[in-house]
Amino acid sequence: MSGGGPSILLTTSLDPAYPEENMLDPNEKTFWLSTGMFPQEILMQIGGHSNAMAGIGGSIVRIASTGIRELRLEVSKDETEYPVNFATQDTLRLDNTAGSRLQHTELQVPQARFLKLVILSGYSEFPSVHKLEVS
Repeated sequence: MSGGGPSILLTTSLDPAYPEENMLDPNEKTFWLSTGMFPQEILMQIGGHSNAMAGIGGSIVRIASTGIRELRLEVSKDETEYPVNFATQDTLRLDNTAGSRLQHTELQVPQARFLKLVILSGYSEFPSVHKLEVS
């Protein structure tokens, strides 16, 4: 993770034309595109190693997306490079915005080093994430 900011560690689908780093680009015209099938997972590191306090607490995750019907947020405080212990924080059913309108979603996040966003179902076969930010 460079510069202490968030980084995408893993996505369960990959299309080189729509790479996962597009989710962290502030431009909502760039995006990560699912290659179909559900569930789809996005694993994100949001905090570094720290003896005092790892990760963030009381922050907000903002997501701009299309085609997502049901989304689950999981968090991990694991101090390992790749976490395995996640707890479900929230499951949401998003509104169908249809067409090219973006879904804007905000989620409260407890103290955590890692986030896992699980797209459980979609309004289309190929949901997209245009922006993913933690503040």
